[in-house]
Amino acid sequence: MFKFLRRYNKMLLAVFGVLLMITFLIPQAIDQLGKRAGSARTTLATLDDGVRFTGADEARAQQELGLIEKLSRANAGIPPIVRIIREPEHWFLLSREAEAAGLVGTGSSSVPQEAFDQLASILGGGDPDLVRDTIAKVDGVGRLINLYVTGDLHSDQRLRKAARRYMHSVGAQMVVLEAKADQSELQPSEEQVTQQMEKYADVLPGEGDRGFGYKLPDRVKLEWLTVSADSVRKLVEASKEFDAVAQRVHWRRNASDPLKRFPPISEAAAIPEVVRSDLLEKLTQQKLDEITKYATDQLRLNQRGIPEKDGYLELPADWEQRKLSLAQLATAIQTKFGVELPAYQAAGDRWLSIEDVSKLEGIGQASTEKFGNTRLGATQLVQSAKELGESGASMIRVQKDIAGPPLTGFDQSIYIFRVIGAELSRRPSSIDEVREAVVADLKRESHYEKLKQAASELERKAESEGLLALAMEHGTAVQSASVGLTDRSRVQQRLQYGGMPVGVEPSPLPVIGRHRKTNEAIIDYALESLPTDVPLDTVAEELRVLTTPVDDRLAVAVVRITRQDPLTQERYVELAQRNVIQRLLASDDERDVTGLLDAFSFAALSKRHQFTRVREDEKAAEEATPAKASAEGAAKAGL
Repeated sequence: MFKFLRRYNKMLLAVFGVLLMITFLIPQAIDQLGKRAGSARTTLATLDDGVRFTGADEARAQQELGLIEKLSRANAGIPPIVRIIREPEHWFLLSREAEAAGLVGTGSSSVPQEAFDQLASILGGGDPDLVRDTIAKVDGVGRLINLYVTGDLHSDQRLRKAARRYMHSVGAQMVVLEAKADQSELQPSEEQVTQQMEKYADVLPGEGDRGFGYKLPDRVKLEWLTVSADSVRKLVEASKEFDAVAQRVHWRRNASDPLKRFPPISEAAAIPEVVRSDLLEKLTQQKLDEITKYATDQLRLNQRGIPEKDGYLELPADWEQRKLSLAQLATAIQTKFGVELPAYQAAGDRWLSIEDVSKLEGIGQASTEKFGNTRLGATQLVQSAKELGESGASMIRVQKDIAGPPLTGFDQSIYIFRVIGAELSRRPSSIDEVREAVVADLKRESHYEKLKQAASELERKAESEGLLALAMEHGTAVQSASVGLTDRSRVQQRLQYGGMPVGVEPSPLPVIGRHRKTNEAIIDYALESLPTDVPLDTVAEELRVLTTPVDDRLAVAVVRITRQDPLTQERYVELAQRNVIQRLLASDDERDVTGLLDAFSFAALSKRHQFTRVREDEKAAEEATPAKASAEGAAKAGL
């Protein structure tokens, strides 16, 4: 017996240790499971007809709100009243009211499940059934709001007029003349500069009148290394792993792989280029992976022993002297792998906005898969830096003076970056911080006023000499555009996805971007001044050209309409029958917004549905019941 114990003492200790741990943890696990189960079944509020609002209902509503937020960011035409809902109980009551009215589920039942699988993937993964249910509810709520806002106002005449404007499309050639500081003779006084800065000091660039704004955005300073994929490819190409023998072995091993599509192997034949290219890319990627791992290990080794708090390193006072410089890391990579010296770059001498980061060559478009299936780019990682006060996702850990995860560019090059400075958005502390931008804006505004005054002359020149001559005179180009207030193809796509909400979405314009007022000016001009039943080639040139100022872009657009695509009677009937025009009107109607918000506020919905919260003592008693039952059941089972 003792001999047995001596021989197997380590194994027995391990077994008994595991059993002891299980005995210690099971009661806690049972208690936690009981609490979670109880929380899901707990009644948080009661409604009319004995309906309960439970913890599970709250969790589901919260999931749906998260999906709605993603759809809103994707410009999916979510009704404005839905976009402002933040509380799950509010969304629960609003969608319940739409269901009670029989407005939910009418559009998505005929859509193939594959469509929702695809949409769930586009939105960053998730449950396709959740996507289907949420879209059906949003569509139902949109119908409900439509009935409330404009149900009795949609006369046939109003629908036809709205449809004609919303669904009209024109083709155009455009010359956009942007105001330029160097084209102005204005020399603003110090008083003008100070007044301009003070007026827009608390406004971010682009958000004030005429796009003015001098509040400094979130900013960073960066440094990074670039390990060129081309340099690694050249190294591999000259290595023994890529000689003729290795290429023939690769051919033989993969000759039967249908994905490779290699030709039948022949000892006498020359090695095909497809085989050489495939092996070269494989070996290059392997070498890039080795370099990435080595660089990551060296940086981690440099951080060994530094304590963490809340997922971030608590850097010592002398970290600036202790940290591994990227220049040293570049030399180490060159020495170990024999590649060209990785290029070191730094923007430490200037601040970069998050938008500026995206414009950096190479690294600006690089990304990583470290944080899940969705690739995150440099801008998203930098924006999540601890020093900027917010993280796009809780698992992202980026902080100043610590290298972020390696990024991969479109050409497979590796980028190793570090934030070396970070500053939250703030008001300028003095005029000197923004003087250059303020002076430039004042000069641009002066030039813009001259362009507006010359609009008639610009239009006449375009009519007589053509847009190309006008563009050359002003050092710009003629660009083509399709102009409309609603993208017909997107409307059709959303209808196919089970009646996804639709809304007015002006098409983007060259230089100007999305700008509804300019689109409206062009569409309204075409409808009022041009025939739709004859070719435009037969219309006088002076009728096809117009100019329109774009105040908040400080630009004047000179437009020549080249074609028209009016809404047909058949298409109008189809859209009206499918309630599309009515929903466009509802999404665009600002009539009685206050009344709409009041009618569907949480207070109004609570009153209509008799939504009454359960008192805390009742909730605690109900939560205790399933937990106690779970514990008793476990005890009976011998646990």
